[in-house]
Amino acid sequence: MIDAAEYDESVIELRPGDRLYLYSDGVTEEVNAQGEMFGDERLLSAIADGQTLSLNDTVESLVRKVVAWRGEEHLRDDVSILAIAVG
Repeated sequence: MIDAAEYDESVIELRPGDRLYLYSDGVTEEVNAQGEMFGDERLLSAIADGQTLSLNDTVESLVRKVVAWRGEEHLRDDVSILAIAVG
């Protein structure tokens, strides 16, 4: 997308039962009233909390947590999440 950008490439092996979450920066960079970002640790914790939920319910729960973190009805940025379950 950016001509001068450099990207790392890696390969991971996914096994049945694994889940893969792809998300926009609006998820981790959403800030609360104190200016703190939602961040990677909260994201990982929210995903871990949803391990026993269906994939759809996990994504919905994650979005609710980001909205609650923001503390307002409208988010500053897009919040996009794609979740894939390996069967």
